[in-house]
Amino acid sequence: MSAICGIVQCDRQPTAALRCAMVQAALEPYGRDAQGLWHEGPIALGSRLARLLPEDSYDQQPLVSGDGRFILIGDVRLDNRSALAEALGISASRLRSLADADVLLAAYVRWEQQSLHRLVGDFAFAVWDRQRQRLFLARDHMGRRPLFFHQGNGWFGFASMPAGLLALPEVPVAPDEERLGDLLLSLPDHSDHSYFAGIRRLLPGHSATVRFDGGFSTQRYWLPPTEERIHYDRDDDYVDAFLETLEESVRCRLRSTGGIASQISGGFDSATITSVAATLLATSGQALHAFTSVPNPTDLPSSGRLLDEGPLAAEVASLFGNVRHECLCTDDKSITTLFEQLFELYNRPAKNVINLLWDMSVAQRAAAHGATTLLTGELGNFTLSYDGRQLLNTLLREGRLSELGQQLRWQWRGRTLRGRLGVLYRMLMPSLPNSWQSILEQGLKAMNGRASLEAGVNAALLRDREWQRRIRQAGCRPNMTIMWYASRMWRQKLLLRHDFAEYGKGTLALCGVDRRDPTVDIRLIHFCQAIPEAQFNNQGVDRWLLRRALRRYWPEHLIASRVKGKQGADWQFKMKRELDALIGEVASLDNQPLAHRLLDVGALQQQLAQLGASRVDGFQALRPIAVGHFLRTAIQRSDWRAAK
Repeated sequence: MSAICGIVQCDRQPTAALRCAMVQAALEPYGRDAQGLWHEGPIALGSRLARLLPEDSYDQQPLVSGDGRFILIGDVRLDNRSALAEALGISASRLRSLADADVLLAAYVRWEQQSLHRLVGDFAFAVWDRQRQRLFLARDHMGRRPLFFHQGNGWFGFASMPAGLLALPEVPVAPDEERLGDLLLSLPDHSDHSYFAGIRRLLPGHSATVRFDGGFSTQRYWLPPTEERIHYDRDDDYVDAFLETLEESVRCRLRSTGGIASQISGGFDSATITSVAATLLATSGQALHAFTSVPNPTDLPSSGRLLDEGPLAAEVASLFGNVRHECLCTDDKSITTLFEQLFELYNRPAKNVINLLWDMSVAQRAAAHGATTLLTGELGNFTLSYDGRQLLNTLLREGRLSELGQQLRWQWRGRTLRGRLGVLYRMLMPSLPNSWQSILEQGLKAMNGRASLEAGVNAALLRDREWQRRIRQAGCRPNMTIMWYASRMWRQKLLLRHDFAEYGKGTLALCGVDRRDPTVDIRLIHFCQAIPEAQFNNQGVDRWLLRRALRRYWPEHLIASRVKGKQGADWQFKMKRELDALIGEVASLDNQPLAHRLLDVGALQQQLAQLGASRVDGFQALRPIAVGHFLRTAIQRSDWRAAK
């Protein structure tokens, strides 16, 4: 895992090398083991390396092709490097002494931009084409590696993180109002804005071309498929193919210079990844450190959901002799310290503050055990553990009415009248016109007493015409109601809803650990998007595919006992412990006009005051407070820079 950067002086000024070196120096937390710089007149490319793969010992970036035409820098882990090497005619013995960036360059020399359709893994890379005098940028399919850019007056710059570009005096340290608003409104991460004004981001599954005349264009090269289909003769064949794909998705992420760790909860996703990884590591006698976040028992809220996932996680961990399981309580972690780390290392505010507290703690604890790789399962709900909730609607759309009636009876079995109405609602909604969906969802939201906005967000945002336009542009409704789609389209949109790349880089800077998520492997995504919906839900059993597959790893009673826990259940304890500091954070926003445009500062103050006196739900206040801290810090940095 590396950090990369570059400067193109479109005005032909000979300052690219000096300016690129400034950006490169600011990226030091994301690559401390080596650095390299290539420059030629008005072009400069830089890299920083964190040696996290065994083959990184051979990394000599920046790389120049044999004919001198292409210069490449890449933040890359290729999960199909062996298959690429075979297609490129690279022998197995030679491959052993090549870094992933070397294989990437060979692929680009052979196929140029079409190489994107052959790559599997996490990557962001840049290639300068001397012959065509243009720069090519690309980011992996699911956006696991970040890439940001700034278009200046006569120049173009890019970097793995905003911190690199902010090292240049021409790039303002100012918060981006639109992106912060997107976060507050929980809009999908579809905007190319970063959280800093003037810094844009290349979106997942996109590439870009920069020309010397200042021309800039982007292209989408990949979407999770909705039209592919896979059919087998037997149900067991789906399980076999699924396990083969899943196991390869985990196996290819086990290349590491240090130990391997994983998150493990009381649900399916991370526990499945942990089980597969433990089995694979056992063949070479390696241990797996698995970590579960558990809440402080003080003042836990009443909830129908599991609050402490430790015992269920321990049951799975005990099945594997090489798993070293540890439960973590984050009592020693501070919310306000997290705000500062987010700005400095992650270059963004938090979406879910309490969850990020334990997520960072797990990574730091993994590093203390010598791990440099942390396996996660962030998007498993839409791949390996998809519950098949759209089965009835799929059968309805396909006109398979006899099968629909049978599956409907199974899903109705044992449900109350309210539960049966819910089944019918989910069956019909994706097929209704958008206007009908909006009316029904608005009525349901009112009936259940759900607010359109989280507490502390300025309600004027939803009345503002420009924000209404942005909300529609993001594929949402201004009344913030749920939009229903056919199954594969719905999963496609949810897979692309979040961009987690800054969290990955921030974790690397925090403790030297590389986050890797097998559930976003594009081979697994293609498989799960292509098989019949009935493989995920059958005879009233949700997650049917995964439940059958897990029989090869777990006893039946463990498969039946998995539940979705409430992560960060001790939020109230943590907030009360730092209540004075949080009140101070909100008070510091009084003289910030941008904060008042985005936030309801008075409502935040009232909510914190009530939290100190009662058990009022103050959890929703944390995201607005995190946004407030971010914008205030950015403005302070900007003022400090102007005063120098």
